[in-house]
Amino acid sequence: MLAYYINLDSRPDRRAFMERQFAVLRLEVERLPATTPSTIEADDPALPSLERLLTQLSAPEIAISISHFRAWRAMLDQGCGNVLVLEDDLLLSGRLPGFLSELEREAFAIDILRLETHQTEVRIHPRAEPAPTGFAFHQPLSFESGCGAYVISATCAARILSSPHRFSMPLDDLLFSLASPFRRRNTIRTAVPALALFRFEVTAEFNVPESILISDAHAERVRLSEWKGRNKPTGLRRVSREVARLRRQAANLLPALWIRLVARTVVVPFAGDGLSEPPSTVRPRA
Repeated sequence: MLAYYINLDSRPDRRAFMERQFAVLRLEVERLPATTPSTIEADDPALPSLERLLTQLSAPEIAISISHFRAWRAMLDQGCGNVLVLEDDLLLSGRLPGFLSELEREAFAIDILRLETHQTEVRIHPRAEPAPTGFAFHQPLSFESGCGAYVISATCAARILSSPHRFSMPLDDLLFSLASPFRRRNTIRTAVPALALFRFEVTAEFNVPESILISDAHAERVRLSEWKGRNKPTGLRRVSREVARLRRQAANLLPALWIRLVARTVVVPFAGDGLSEPPSTVRPRA
């Protein structure tokens, strides 16, 4: 399966961390230099008005989307049916290669397959669907942030890339949020157990720099949130926003009720098999 991992040129620590894992797993994953705020327009010549986008998303959020979109376009250019996309701050399971081989061989009809877990409570449909041996696929019925490890189909990628709404929200919301404009058209599943772990704890014996866990985009997201808080709409704009919010809530009332009745609350476990290190050296964060 075609596979890319996204890595900033300024983060050689993360590059070394990921490539060591790929070597142990014997996985061929190509590095995709990440788009940065300074290369946004060069990396996406078809970008809508950047000035307008910056009122909705931070520059790092736009750059993250473009990085992932470039991986999708590479898949489409090569005529592949799916692509594995990874970010560079995840612990990978030793079971990932076998999982990917069976996934590609069986050609499961899924648009977006989430492979990561934050080990926080999420809601999923209780029905387990066919999946590679030792795993199950479940429909996610709640939102969990992050888009660090997933497989996306060419059909789904082309649909999003051709849409004017592709920058309507941060990428993880666009792919997995219940409010995403693409949610109803996509078949989305999550792998249980997960093949990639986010927010793992680095210990001295694990020999990985603490910097691996420092997010480059987090500070910018906080600043954008503060900017939105200071610039809330007033007058007719505020009334219009509230009316739109009430309409969304009314439209989602029955789906939300269905989710409450059907969903099972779980913590998606990590598939384990830490790479080249004793399992005791990597612990999930509380």
